[in-house]
Amino acid sequence: MQVKATLAPGQNGTRQLVQQYGNQLVCVRYRYDKTRQKRIKTIALIVDEQGWIPGVIISIDRPEQLKIGFGEAELRQQVKKYRRRLESATKSLDTRLSLGTENGFGTKDR
Repeated sequence: MQVKATLAPGQNGTRQLVQQYGNQLVCVRYRYDKTRQKRIKTIALIVDEQGWIPGVIISIDRPEQLKIGFGEAELRQQVKKYRRRLESATKSLDTRLSLGTENGFGTKDR
């Protein structure tokens, strides 16, 4: 198949699709299949959009160091219990926490 035309939303040949899909429409492509002798119209749509800061990659599931203040004794005790469970289950000395997991500490936004 060969792409002969790629049209932006609003150009001739895209108006009905713009009415149907609105701002989700990225482009319309006209492809030509020589073996079947068919013209095929395809579209590209936006299905998900999220905020992004260029150059910064943040994964909420990777282990991070957690700073616990002096006055946060209860949180410190919870982390110690979690760390002991983690060490005995995985036999690992890596005691960093994954902030994106449901660890019950309420530290996801730190």
